[in-house]
Amino acid sequence: MTVVYIILAIVILALILLLSSKIKLFFEYKKYPGEKLYTDISVRLGFINLSGFIKKPKEDKLTQKTKEAFTTDKIANYVKTFKILTKVYSKNKWRIQKSLVIEKVNIHIKFGLFDAMQTGIMTGALWSLLYSALALADSVGTVKKHFFEVAPVYTEPGFISEGRIKLSVRVISALILAIRLYSTYTKIIKENK
Repeated sequence: MTVVYIILAIVILALILLLSSKIKLFFEYKKYPGEKLYTDISVRLGFINLSGFIKKPKEDKLTQKTKEAFTTDKIANYVKTFKILTKVYSKNKWRIQKSLVIEKVNIHIKFGLFDAMQTGIMTGALWSLLYSALALADSVGTVKKHFFEVAPVYTEPGFISEGRIKLSVRVISALILAIRLYSTYTKIIKENK
């Protein structure tokens, strides 16, 4: 009988450790002149790296469904779905912001245009775009650290960009949030019928 209690205690302890561990999502991209955009996504749960399970999407030929023109019914369905998702988000905004932590955002941009004046104007536009995106990310989750670098090159044209984003959420928080989002979604669907 003590063996059963020991096994039960080990299972409960493992479950507690799993639920209290963090899911970390790493996103990285690089864009160099003359090369394709490189992106990489990896997911870690504790010490387990799940990056091998995420497959990069293949470029498929357009199917007949994607070639069809939009009809008013399709547009109405998209608008209805968007309104429902907006209501679900607005009712659970503080829970999402509390659960989702954006631990690091690092973006490095080095670029140049043919004209020094255009390069200077674009530098200001990029800075404002980066901080607007940071404000949006901070309204969705909690941003802990960020580092932005925009380096204009006035003498030659080109564009180099690198970025790394690290997100984390606890397993128990993600499960509770998923249950609440689903229950809110079903309530809104029932109200709209």
